[in-house]
Amino acid sequence: MITYLFPHILRSVVSDVMMLLFLFTLAQPKYKNKKLVWLFVAILIVSCICSSYYYLQKDFTTLTKFQMVLIALICLASKPLFKDTLMQWIFNFITMSNAFMAIVVLSYLCRRLLPYPLYTNTAIRFILFAVLIVIFHRYVKPFYRQAVSHWSTFILTVFAFFINMSYLLISGGDIERAMNTNKTALLLMIFLMIVTYITIFLALKILTKEYTLKEEKIQAQTREDLLRVQMNSMQDLLQVIGEADRKNRIDSHDRRHRDNTLLELLRQGEIDEAVVRLEQTASAPCVTVKRYCENTTVNAAISYYAAAAHNENILFKAQLDIPDTITVDVLELSIVIGNLLENAIHACKMISNDKERYINFTFFCNGQLVFEIENPYVGELTYDSNGYPTSFEKDHGLGIKSVIGFAHKHGAQLRYTSENGVFRVRVLI
Repeated sequence: MITYLFPHILRSVVSDVMMLLFLFTLAQPKYKNKKLVWLFVAILIVSCICSSYYYLQKDFTTLTKFQMVLIALICLASKPLFKDTLMQWIFNFITMSNAFMAIVVLSYLCRRLLPYPLYTNTAIRFILFAVLIVIFHRYVKPFYRQAVSHWSTFILTVFAFFINMSYLLISGGDIERAMNTNKTALLLMIFLMIVTYITIFLALKILTKEYTLKEEKIQAQTREDLLRVQMNSMQDLLQVIGEADRKNRIDSHDRRHRDNTLLELLRQGEIDEAVVRLEQTASAPCVTVKRYCENTTVNAAISYYAAAAHNENILFKAQLDIPDTITVDVLELSIVIGNLLENAIHACKMISNDKERYINFTFFCNGQLVFEIENPYVGELTYDSNGYPTSFEKDHGLGIKSVIGFAHKHGAQLRYTSENGVFRVRVLI
């Protein structure tokens, strides 16, 4: 009896283990492996006990029905161990059942290709399940999970295969005779099922790729639109600053003539007239644009934000080597520097007065453009999967997106770090 039961029990254990492994590959477990191991053991014990009875009775048809019902009940009972919804879980069960029936048919029909048909049947089942699990785990799972998420679109198709395969296998009352009699229909059904699943996954793969490209295109367009708006604003700002700088140069040129005129009025004893002239000069506004670097456009942007930092009692320290001619568009570079300095000012404003507020800005040009901005911060910083800071404040974070867009456009290396209350951003072009 043991000699008779052993190959059948072995086949049953292999089928149950591989079937459950495949089901857990399809689904999303909530818990760690320990609870799943206990579930495995319980299922195998129940299955082995019941299978032994039916093998002794040589009733393989009832055994197949029993195994399907048992697996269905166990899957339903184990639903709380997984993250999937009830309908998603049913979709997983139907997919697993379709795979199980297809492998049972193929292993049975191919069992005589090698010696020892009983063991060959078991070996073929193991190999087919193992190949299927590896394919799903390494290549198909992301697309299968999409199909599960949209189960209502695909469940009728997979359920139709389930009904047809079940009917062809167990409707005649003898599963072995059914597999021999309906061999052609079963193989055709398996072929159609494989083609259908492959078609679904390829369609989802193509749609996912197209959606990703569309999203990237939208993001790129958004970055371009944002950069265009900022360029227009920066042009207006630079025009105002440039006008102030030109006025300062004219005033500096004219100051010598005013001084000579005042000196002559004093020599002639026209003190009242000299006083009037001095009062007119004192009442005229004086706007100073500090020279931080050789590049006029970039210098204007830096001067603006340096003045804004000064107004917020933030110490602004700069060590800059920015030549008049550089390899990137000076207006785009000015926008990036402006965004980074504005973010640094915003972070410093959050620091209480008893702590030092400062911004360190360094820029070097030695074949490549390298610049870094350092400032203190308070609170917790969060980063996305790419290592870029994220912001949940209203109307804040657009500057970061603009900087990222600039980095992508010019193939620049962009790195954000935060340590011991000090935030740094480095750009290498």
